[in-house]
Amino acid sequence: MPDTHAARILLIDDDPVVRDSVQALLEYLGYHCKGAADGPSGLELFERATWDLVITDLMLPGMTGWHVVDAIRRREPTRPVIVISGTDHPSVRIAARQCGVSVLVKPFGLGALKAVLVEALSRPVTVGGLSRPLD
Repeated sequence: MPDTHAARILLIDDDPVVRDSVQALLEYLGYHCKGAADGPSGLELFERATWDLVITDLMLPGMTGWHVVDAIRRREPTRPVIVISGTDHPSVRIAARQCGVSVLVKPFGLGALKAVLVEALSRPVTVGGLSRPLD
């Protein structure tokens, strides 16, 4: 029987191997997870259900992960978001800090995924210098 108190996570990644692998890891860690292959379908899922956290790849077809973050922030400014990036470039970290999101750099393992999840789900979201407690 699934744990009804486990966080619900929306995962947006266009690479089916990455999406399926991360979804399997999330479920292994006890989270409920639903995947989407692009930004528009991810945002559609975001609108239709309640999510405790969103994970989005930055490089998506048609709509970047930053566009996804912006759309989520407009709807729910305090929703925790993790962006997955193939680079650890300082510009990604700066943009992430400004948007109040966490960064997970590929390739990553179970330990790194677990650490960023715990951190993102337990801290208040800070956007534009304002700290907002999670609901």
